[in-house]
Amino acid sequence: MKKHLIALAVAGAVAAPAMAQNVQVYGIIGHSFDQVETSGVAVSSTSSRDPLNSSRIGIKGSEDLGGGMKLGFTLEGDLNPQDGSGDSTGAGITFDRAAMIDFNTGMGFSVQTGKFANATKRLDAAAAAGTNLLDKGTFLFSTDTSGSIGVTSKIGAVDVWAQHSNDITPASSAPTTNVQGGLAETGAGLGLTVGGVAIKAAQTQRGAGTETVATFAGNLGPAAITLLVSKSDTGTGSNKQGNTQIGVVYPISGMNVRAGAGKFSHDTNTNEFKYMGLMLEKPLSKRTSIYVGYSDKDVDNGVTGDETVTTAGITHSF
Repeated sequence: MKKHLIALAVAGAVAAPAMAQNVQVYGIIGHSFDQVETSGVAVSSTSSRDPLNSSRIGIKGSEDLGGGMKLGFTLEGDLNPQDGSGDSTGAGITFDRAAMIDFNTGMGFSVQTGKFANATKRLDAAAAAGTNLLDKGTFLFSTDTSGSIGVTSKIGAVDVWAQHSNDITPASSAPTTNVQGGLAETGAGLGLTVGGVAIKAAQTQRGAGTETVATFAGNLGPAAITLLVSKSDTGTGSNKQGNTQIGVVYPISGMNVRAGAGKFSHDTNTNEFKYMGLMLEKPLSKRTSIYVGYSDKDVDNGVTGDETVTTAGITHSF
């Protein structure tokens, strides 16, 4: 009898890590109705994805390997709530946002492989506390990077991350676009979080180009404040650009007032612009919100490209 119990105990201990696996489907789905006026042209009405968060769908899971080790994975793709396709072109859903494996070594650091946000894009979310209905918080190297390997670690209040990729995109693509074009990419970042205040900075180098991003996030009374500053240079003698954004979220009477403003600078004046947005968000639950908002983009050339957007919509996370 004792031998039988011991055998069951051993079998249970061996099987325990395998039974610790969990898989979750998650995502965001939202829809908005917009009125858009561009450079004085008559107002046009349209429906689109919500401006608060890009709609997406994903699958993630993890398995406890024992000894402090854990293996996780993430598959995430765009979702167009207007027709159920994967993006605005009507293509099927592909995991173009992320397709990665994350191995926690149990020794204070984790290793990631696959496709995931590069070192500077990891900081893009810092601007999300404000509102940017025009989606003009542009990064030079904004793509989620394919064929990557990365390392992350957290030591007390300090976060450290690094990433390298030899991208699989054909080399014929232009290096100044958001496609890597076969160029090797390396980046690293450092963050410090103390007393609810987070300061982070990162740099990515792709070929001859570099991008540096710094963010601040903290609270001033009930208001949440974020600041993002980025500078980038393709290394080709042109296309130097900068981006500064500030966002504020202020809760009042069961609602959130979101305000954001920013400036995008470029070494070609016709590409420079300022933008601002104001949004009133009403949470209906922890996962569902309705909102109305307004944004304005002012291009410095004074001729074309100015744009105002008035929007109302709903968003739900699952």
